[in-house]
Amino acid sequence: MRVLMDEKNANVSGFTRETQHSMEWTGIAVIKPEVIFDRPMYVYEALEPWLPLPAFELKAFDIDTVEDLDMARKVFAAEWGNHD
Repeated sequence: MRVLMDEKNANVSGFTRETQHSMEWTGIAVIKPEVIFDRPMYVYEALEPWLPLPAFELKAFDIDTVEDLDMARKVFAAEWGNHD
C-alpha cells in the first residue's frame, strides 16, 4: 500500500495502490484502540477518517526468502550499522 503525502512530506493524506507514489506504508501505526473497528476491513481503511496522520520514514525490508534475509544482513552490517 502506497501513501499520499502532504506538500511538506510530513503527513499521510491518503492511501493508494498506484505504484508511482514513492512512499510505502509498512503497516506499522501507533494509534489508540478506538481508531480500529471490530469489523472486516483493512487497517488503512480504519485510519482514513483520521487523516492526515504524521508520517515517519523507516528503514525496512520485505523478507520473504533466505536470499532476502542474506541481503538484509549485508545491508544492515555495511550501512545501517553506522550510527554517526
